[in-house]
Amino acid sequence: MIKNKILIFIFIFFLIITKNHNSKAGILDFFSSDPWFSGCVYDPFGNKIGCSKYNYNEAKNPGSKRIAENNCLMELKKIQKNSKFKDTLIVGCTDSAGPHPR
Repeated sequence: MIKNKILIFIFIFFLIITKNHNSKAGILDFFSSDPWFSGCVYDPFGNKIGCSKYNYNEAKNPGSKRIAENNCLMELKKIQKNSKFKDTLIVGCTDSAGPHPR
């Protein structure tokens, strides 16, 4: 009985700390102190070609949010340009901190 509980605990623990391949961020990323911009490029069939993620911290580095967003978009455009597909879709770069009024 105790062995089963330990195995279940270990299984749940690894589910929590590992990244889900369908999501943009793993559970552990939500515990990190710095927010980020992330996005992905998809082919016409909905398959992921590549992704980008850039952290920022406005409190420590003012202006880093805009830099992270620009770097994220530039990297996704580079992935898109180097893709063998003409019709690709860029999804992102979205802010992990959520939308904020400007």
